[in-house]
Amino acid sequence: MKVAVALSFMAAVVQAKVSVSVRRELEAKPVVDAIAYFYGVNVNTLAFTEGENRKQTLFNALNNDVVTIESTLKSVLDNVERKVVHTSWLIGASFLTGLTKEDIEKLSKNPKMTLC
Repeated sequence: MKVAVALSFMAAVVQAKVSVSVRRELEAKPVVDAIAYFYGVNVNTLAFTEGENRKQTLFNALNNDVVTIESTLKSVLDNVERKVVHTSWLIGASFLTGLTKEDIEKLSKNPKMTLC
């Protein structure tokens, strides 16, 4: 009984990471476009960092976040160069195109990302 509850909870969590609009579009089309939002740099905490060059600290943190996003996508997706349209360091997101159901399932397993 406990195993069934745990498995249903895990399935609900994975479903929650993919927006309803992406799931609906997947039902109608074999390939969809989506935005992958990553939970990364907390800009509010960086605003209170000590030092003279806060802008540079923020820029470095956001730049490192983009490197992390790109490496995560490369490890999960095939043909990343064709699927990633743009990665924005300002909002911590990647605009993706040509995602299949398998790609969506792989991406939804990442704990630091939500697909919309």
